[in-house]
Amino acid sequence: MRWLLPLLVIALGACPAPSASLASDESPALVVPAHVALAYAVVGETPRGTLTLRNASTQSLSLRVEVTGPFQVEGDRSPLPAGEERALVISWTGASTAPALSTGVATITADGEQHRVSLAAVIGGAGLPPTRWSEDSTGRWTVTALPSAPFQPDGPGPWHDPSVLIWVPRGLSRVGPLRGITHLHGHNTTLADGATTQPLIKLAAAAGRDAVLVIPQGPHDARSGDFGQLAAPGGHLALLTDTLALLYRDGLYADALLGQQVLTAHSGGYSAAADILRGGDVPVVAVHLFDALYGRADTFRDFAVGGGRLRSAYTASGGTVSQNRSLALALTDDGLAVSADFSEPSLRGSQVSIGPSEASHVGVLLHHGNYARWLRASGLP
Repeated sequence: MRWLLPLLVIALGACPAPSASLASDESPALVVPAHVALAYAVVGETPRGTLTLRNASTQSLSLRVEVTGPFQVEGDRSPLPAGEERALVISWTGASTAPALSTGVATITADGEQHRVSLAAVIGGAGLPPTRWSEDSTGRWTVTALPSAPFQPDGPGPWHDPSVLIWVPRGLSRVGPLRGITHLHGHNTTLADGATTQPLIKLAAAAGRDAVLVIPQGPHDARSGDFGQLAAPGGHLALLTDTLALLYRDGLYADALLGQQVLTAHSGGYSAAADILRGGDVPVVAVHLFDALYGRADTFRDFAVGGGRLRSAYTASGGTVSQNRSLALALTDDGLAVSADFSEPSLRGSQVSIGPSEASHVGVLLHHGNYARWLRASGLP
């Protein structure tokens, strides 16, 4: 894989579509954007943006502007003459002492005609590095060092690789919740290992979900399931916040909302998946375990009983057979229907699937395209 290509920078700005404020087919007298993304800022700076109004009618329009959320709108509020434009300045009013994601709404009323404009502001951490993106037919990806990665170069412990792979599918929604898939690799793995990265990008692309793929480097080529600060309370939220800020800064996304998340884990990645679920700081809608249920079964049981989608495959040689069978029985006792196969009808119709795979321990993610097929049934749009 080629990790380093020239940086792709797309300027952030207001989305061009007018707000849908009228119930009829009549053209609005006032034309405004549906969304305004304030300029990216780092800690210590104040995000600002421009809201441009255009009077498309043949008469002057009175203006009233109201704002919800930590934003203020400044500028001329006098009647807007026919055929003219006016720019209002939008500023974020929150404290910029830490990374932040913020949304709000500006409501503009012109002679009784009301328009709602969604607002977004992102403040990234000072340690967010410049990023180079690679591109192919599936989308864009990068491997970059993030402050929220499991391990840091100057941190304690034996691992010091802060790399995180981020893949953005072609056609990702620029406005609305940013949904994601966080993959937690197993033992003796590095991000440069094509067996665990590029195939997953292709499979995630084949799934066709409106979501980014995030793969943090855990223990670097080591027999350990320790995912450092990612497994600590707030660790997953910090990783996703950095990811969103990076996409916003580089023009690949223009909102400030974290949406539904899916966790996928292979082998020793199960422990970090359980830690993330226990932290509960980000809404997780599905957990996919690929020969990974070596322990922490109660955490995954609670997740399924609480309504989460749970898929878990085990192999004959992976050492997870007994844990999976015990969890299936426990969930059945809890009143859940547990499917034992991963056919398309079963995935579509079952909340919980726990069953065997004839694949090898290493090949279980790719077998029958499971990684892609499970994502299609994960609840992500």
